[in-house]
Amino acid sequence: MAGPSRHRPFRNRAPSTPKLAKEARLTPSLIVPSEAIVFNRDGLSVAVVENGIARIRPIALVRDFGTTVEVSAGVKEGDQVVLNPAVDLTDGRELKISSSATERRS
Repeated sequence: MAGPSRHRPFRNRAPSTPKLAKEARLTPSLIVPSEAIVFNRDGLSVAVVENGIARIRPIALVRDFGTTVEVSAGVKEGDQVVLNPAVDLTDGRELKISSSATERRS
């Protein structure tokens, strides 16, 4: 049995959109769901959806609130981040949002 294809679309539930932090900061920051954060040997990152393609971006963590984190780099307002990304999700992989994921998280 052959292993998974590198080009097989990755199915995920609806992505989430980071929100601007409400407190005044010298550097603008965004609030991102903790379930979007990837921690590996390269540090902290998120997978951002760009035209149906995953883009892995390193992030700069400001604070950890438990269910959300505040980041100052790596995402911008309006980006959609992948929630609970698969371990094998790589930069440039095609994404397909499952049809059962009709609810958009905000």
